[in-house]
Amino acid sequence: MATNWKSSYFRYRELFLNVSALYKKRADLRAFLEIVLSIIAVIVFLVFALKPTALTIISLLQQIKEERVTLVSLTQKVSDLQKANTLLAQNQVYIDNINTAISSSPSPEVFVKQIEGLAAKDSVELVGFNLNELILLGKAKVTKPSEDIAPLPENANEMGYSISIKGNYTNINSFLKDLENLRVISAIDSITVSSSTTDAGRVIVAIITGRVPYLDTNIYRAVAIKPPAAVSEKISKSLNPTLNTEAIQKIESAIFFQDSDIPKINITSPNIPTPIPTIIPTIAPISTAVPVATQSATQ
Repeated sequence: MATNWKSSYFRYRELFLNVSALYKKRADLRAFLEIVLSIIAVIVFLVFALKPTALTIISLLQQIKEERVTLVSLTQKVSDLQKANTLLAQNQVYIDNINTAISSSPSPEVFVKQIEGLAAKDSVELVGFNLNELILLGKAKVTKPSEDIAPLPENANEMGYSISIKGNYTNINSFLKDLENLRVISAIDSITVSSSTTDAGRVIVAIITGRVPYLDTNIYRAVAIKPPAAVSEKISKSLNPTLNTEAIQKIESAIFFQDSDIPKINITSPNIPTPIPTIIPTIAPISTAVPVATQSATQ
């Protein structure tokens, strides 16, 4: 082991001395070696000095490429918005009815009047009307949706309701059809029907639960508020500048009652029999005679 080490040491030492002697004797070899070492040193310094600059240039080129794609998307969306604006101006006459169908805020008074008009039109008795908790001003509460009820499209806000009506089968069936065809759109979740026989005949009571969708006002704030520097996907996403004329025709032909067409209706509560008190007889306590000692008896 020691012999091998020593032999290797002497061999490399002799090689180094020969190269050193040759380097001193030959000027061409010395110049070539200096040039090679200088080039290596320059390359090393350039790598460490230009690496941050090169990375910055690559990053900027990538950003420019992404911004060009975004610019193309925004240009297309501006063109689509101009077409949509022209289309909106041409169909301005339908805007009021569309806002009635799906309003930008909850309008319980409009829906209540329409239900009263339906009740009068279909000759059913409005037994009860209940609206869920609703915030008229301010931000709507974020509630966890029920697993049994499908969410509304586009995650729209909702105004829950429950309607109780009484009448014969034909009138109740007509009321349900008109409710589905009402201009104020509502999603019917459940219908419960019960029947009973009274002195006046068979009476059918139907309980209808559903939801009326309305849009959040924050949806419109995105147009007025200056967007941040980074363009979000919602803003750059393209849109289809067309109008669903079939849906507009359905809204136009849907049932809607003006205030003058709705008669005054008094909602009657269901008759609940008055409880008759039952007299429970009580047993009077029996008094027992207690002997009293007198003076004569003690003597």
